[in-house]
Amino acid sequence: HVALLVAAGATPAAALRVCVACHGFSSTTPAVLAARLGYLTTELSLDAAGIGRLLARWPRAVDCDPKTALAPRLAYFRRLGLGGEDLARLALRAPALLGGPSLRTVIMPRVAALRALLPLPPPDLTRLIARCPTVLLASDGAVAERVGFLTDDPAGPRLTPAQLARAVAAHPPLLEYAVPAVADRVSFLRDAVGLDAASLADVVARAPTLLSLDVARNLAPKWAFLTSRLGGGPKTVARCPVVLTLSLGRRIAPRVAFLEAARAQPGGRAVKLKDPFPVSPYLTWSDVMFAERGVRVPLAEWVAFRDAHVAAAEERDGGKMGAVPVESAPVVATAAA
Repeated sequence: HVALLVAAGATPAAALRVCVACHGFSSTTPAVLAARLGYLTTELSLDAAGIGRLLARWPRAVDCDPKTALAPRLAYFRRLGLGGEDLARLALRAPALLGGPSLRTVIMPRVAALRALLPLPPPDLTRLIARCPTVLLASDGAVAERVGFLTDDPAGPRLTPAQLARAVAAHPPLLEYAVPAVADRVSFLRDAVGLDAASLADVVARAPTLLSLDVARNLAPKWAFLTSRLGGGPKTVARCPVVLTLSLGRRIAPRVAFLEAARAQPGGRAVKLKDPFPVSPYLTWSDVMFAERGVRVPLAEWVAFRDAHVAAAEERDGGKMGAVPVESAPVVATAAA
């Protein structure tokens, strides 16, 4: 049994945990075990590494009869629109959905509750479940509480149904965030940034990933840079909400530094850095577009400057930001609704 599990992708330690977790495993023949492993590989579109991860998280996966336990659940999720990669993600992120709560009395009612709670078209609901299957494992009132904060709570952004649908469709993990953390980020946007009620709702709807960012480590330093160095303000964020989602150390600061250096050169680009700085497109352009259209230098020159700037910041601050990829696609700055 251990040899079969290891050959399928499990580590020896994980294989031993499977043998311990599956109480009836001793009576399972090698042929039956091999068939179950083959079923998981085929039906969940998992390679050996995926099977290893699945067994590490859910040792009893091979203790389930495929026909009676797994097949009905997989068929249901396929009817919802989940494909092979979606099912693989679901199995690895939320394996309990394949062998835990009852399909008929828990999972199906929770899907129905999501349909009633969220004004999402079927493709977006499918995408939500595919990207965030753990929402189906949350307590019955947890998702409703999060949606209520986003739409009705005076301390929340007071999203309209259309804005809620737009935000969740763009960033499904929004429904996984704890209300106190989201409240802290909304409070920062309202009180520190100074967004009025209408702008706050619009900003959250257009850039919902803002509600995933820690205030002290992420939002506050970007806001301080935007206001002190670039002459930005609430209108800057209202016009281009994604500016607060961009990396300060790997994108914003290096580009501003390059523009400042370029202005100091004879014949340099006369880009205004104040009142207000043109956040879009200079910060939202891809690396390729920034080099070619923004500062009109070879891409290699810009990338070398950026990497040197990042390395200097790492040395100064004693942190590591990791390698910075060269981007060919721009950050989408969604137009106001």
